[in-house]
Amino acid sequence: MVALTLIRPSSLAALSDAFERWKQLCRRKIPGRPEEIKSTQLSDEMCRSFVNKVVFAPGVYMWYCVYGVDVDGTTLEWGRLQRDHFASQYRAQIPIARAEGREKWARQAATLAGWIGSTPPRMQIKMAVLNVAVLQSLNQAIVESVVGGFDRELGELSWAIDLGFLKDRSTSFWKELLRSGMAQVSQREPIIQITDWPADHPFLVEFVSEGRGKYTKLNPELPKRIDFHDSSDSIEIQVADIIAGIMRKKYIDGWRRPYMTKLKERILRKESAELHLLQFAELVRFDRPLATSNIYEEFEHAPKASEGRQ
Repeated sequence: MVALTLIRPSSLAALSDAFERWKQLCRRKIPGRPEEIKSTQLSDEMCRSFVNKVVFAPGVYMWYCVYGVDVDGTTLEWGRLQRDHFASQYRAQIPIARAEGREKWARQAATLAGWIGSTPPRMQIKMAVLNVAVLQSLNQAIVESVVGGFDRELGELSWAIDLGFLKDRSTSFWKELLRSGMAQVSQREPIIQITDWPADHPFLVEFVSEGRGKYTKLNPELPKRIDFHDSSDSIEIQVADIIAGIMRKKYIDGWRRPYMTKLKERILRKESAELHLLQFAELVRFDRPLATSNIYEEFEHAPKASEGRQ
């Protein structure tokens, strides 16, 4: 399971204070008093106090949803085919880049193709989960902030991903795959556009290069806000780990507790469920080219936004 938590920037200080107080109380009850508390170390009472004293602490504004994958034979086969598909895409870029004189990108594409081809199928499953989670969290952040009246804080939007999720720690390669993966996922779930935002809205200024009708062209700043961190250095990641742990106890271990019902009050507003079981059974799409449109060409031919609007 992978937990996604959305934390309002202005409430991060309140969350940090509440979380540190809770950790001090729990650490005394865990052998060795670890500096970082993992969800697997928590008792039922500790989980209950986390929900009451951290998630619902005064001044804390946070929401969550959780993604799960049933890794069976079909899913692993999907991962293998996705890996080969990505590797072939990057290999195809090499002669094109060289013909255009972009030798640096040709070398990078060759390196990426070699790295992707050497990875296990499970890595592609992880990447697919991250692509879905990051893009959906962007839309969810827009929804929550607009409804909550703090959308001008969207200029501070950033993503912290657990470095332990990678295993091989090839962060630069993962970032490139996230960048290209987000472009593909956004064709299925476009980025939400708020037509009433003025041109100087912080989200538009920080992340949007241009908007044309249903299309949004993001600038390079957005990928820069996605980074990997050691969980011991990130309260946000530690909080997400504990929420994922509570969901594992609920959906895998079969726990049913009142505090789990209370926690559901913090499900992301755009979501209908707290746990999403992702399916990877689209094997047929690798047998023949997809009949998809060229979104970049469509963007170029789309009418430009009216004056004063992004």
